[in-house]
Amino acid sequence: VLLYDRAITKTEGRFKRFWLHFEKNPTTQNNITTVQTAKGQNLFVTTLLPTATTITSKHAGANPAEGEKTAYELMVEATGGPADTRFLHLLQGADNGVAADNSQHIVSASGNFEGSLFRQTAVLFAKDLAGQNESLSIEVPSDTQMIFVSGLTPDAKYDVSVQEGGTTKTISIAAGTTQAADEGGLLV
Repeated sequence: VLLYDRAITKTEGRFKRFWLHFEKNPTTQNNITTVQTAKGQNLFVTTLLPTATTITSKHAGANPAEGEKTAYELMVEATGGPADTRFLHLLQGADNGVAADNSQHIVSASGNFEGSLFRQTAVLFAKDLAGQNESLSIEVPSDTQMIFVSGLTPDAKYDVSVQEGGTTKTISIAAGTTQAADEGGLLV
């Protein structure tokens, strides 16, 4: 599961935080937080944005709701209280002994889309839903097999081109006639 959150305030100095709750206390190493379930599976939370973060976890307190099992909380805070920031997290479930997938933050050439690349899949989100989001170009590894682009105009048509270039390929999307975004503005 890939989560993308836009957090904007009118002034700087206001905190921006992303929260998750767990039954057990998670551990964090670099940008990957891990928690193990009672049956030994792992949940990995990879923080890709913001790049300047403080990641902490703690016991949530002494008075959880009746029957509530999630006693620990993970907080990812954008360092410095920027007025405008984005949170991007990849949540992955895995069997015990299986490592988290490698993932990386990616940005379109014009900077209007960003997202993540993992498992030969690129997922992109419009940075600003009110911005100019009708075209993009992005370079990805040549073995990338799927690309998902959200934040396009719902039901609009687009042309997609792919230019191979050795170990990379450039995918370009522009308003056109060949492929339609769905009713939510997602193009696959």
